[in-house]
Amino acid sequence: MPAQSEKLSTIYRQFEDRFRGSRDLIKERLRIYLPLLESAAEHLKIDALALDLGCGRGEWLELLSECGWRAIGVELNLDMAQATEDKSLSIVNADILQFLRDQSDASAGVITAFHVVEHLSIDYLIDLLQQCHRVLSETGLLILETPNPENLTVGTWSFHLDPSHNKPLPPPLLAFFVQASGFKDAAVVRLNGTNPNPEEGPLEQFASTLFGSSMDYSVVARKSAPETKTDANKLQSFANAVSQNNPANIVELKALFRNTDSQITTSQQELWKQRLDQDGLRTELQEELRRQRLEHADLRTELQEELRGQRLEQAGLRAELAETRKEKAEISAELAAVYTSTSWRITAPIRNTGRFSQRVFRAPLKLLRLVLGRLSRG
Repeated sequence: MPAQSEKLSTIYRQFEDRFRGSRDLIKERLRIYLPLLESAAEHLKIDALALDLGCGRGEWLELLSECGWRAIGVELNLDMAQATEDKSLSIVNADILQFLRDQSDASAGVITAFHVVEHLSIDYLIDLLQQCHRVLSETGLLILETPNPENLTVGTWSFHLDPSHNKPLPPPLLAFFVQASGFKDAAVVRLNGTNPNPEEGPLEQFASTLFGSSMDYSVVARKSAPETKTDANKLQSFANAVSQNNPANIVELKALFRNTDSQITTSQQELWKQRLDQDGLRTELQEELRRQRLEHADLRTELQEELRGQRLEQAGLRAELAETRKEKAEISAELAAVYTSTSWRITAPIRNTGRFSQRVFRAPLKLLRLVLGRLSRG
C-alpha cells in the first residue's frame, strides 16, 4: 500500500475522526457483516484466523475480538497503529501487500479491508487480490468495503475530501477484479446510506436515491465455488437482505421520472379541470350578476315610477289643499260680510225670539215626561 506523505500521516487520525465518523458510529455500521461471519464460520476451522487489512482505528478488529475471532490487523500508518495497540488489539505495522506475501497459503479464514482499495493503484490492487486469494482457505471469506461512486454525493465531492484517495472504483469494476483474481462466488452489497421514504413524492425519491442511498458498497466473496445450492445463495441472500437502492439503476430512476411525469400530467389535468370549473363558475356568477343588475334596474324603474306618481299625487293634494283654503277664506269673508251687514242687525230680534220660543216650549215637555214617569212607577 503506498505510504502517505509524512505530514499527512501525522494528522490522518484527526482527519478520520472528523470526516469518517466516530469509532462508535463506524463500529455500529460494521455490525451488519456479523451474520455473514457467522455463516462463514460454519465452513471454517474453529481457530480460523481473520486478517483486517488497513485496520485504521481498529473498530472491526474490536468487533472480531468481541465475537471470539482470532484476529490480526495490518496498518501502515504508525500513528493509527499505535492508537489501535492502546486498545490491546493485535496489530502489525506493515505494508498490507508485503504482509500477505509473507503469509502461508490457505492460512486465513477471513480477510477484510474497509475503505482501503480506493487508496491503491490498479496494479497494486490486482496484486493484493491475488495474494488474498492465495492466503485464504478454500472456504474463506473476503470483504472489501469502499465509497460508492454511484452515489452522486460521493462521486462528485465527498470521495475527494480524502487527499490520499487514488480513484473511485465503481461496483462492477471491483467485482470484476475480485472474480478475475480467482474468487468464484461474489456479490455486491450497497449500504451506509438511506433509502427513499415511500411517503415522499417520485421526484423526492429520485433525489434521495441519487444523493442519499448507498454511500458505500462492499464486494463479499468466497474463494471456492459453493458445494451446495443453499451455500450458493447465502452471499446473494445476504446482499439482497441488507442492500440499499442502487443510485445508478437507470431503470428504477426512469420509473421514478415516469411517475413524476405522470403526477405532473395528472396535476396539469386537474389544474385545467379546476380552471374550467372556475371559468364555468365565473360565467354563472357573471350571468347571475347580470340578472340581478337587470332586476335591480327594473326595480329601480318601478320605484322611480312609484315615486313620480307619489310626487304627482302630493302635488295634486297640495293643489286641492290650496283650493280648499282659498274656498274657506272666501266663505269666511262672505260670513264676515253677512255678520257685519245691516240686514243681519235688523233680523237679530227675530232670531232671538226664535231661540226664546224654543226654550219656552221645551220646558213643558220636560215637565210632562217627569209626571208620566212617576205615574208609571206608582
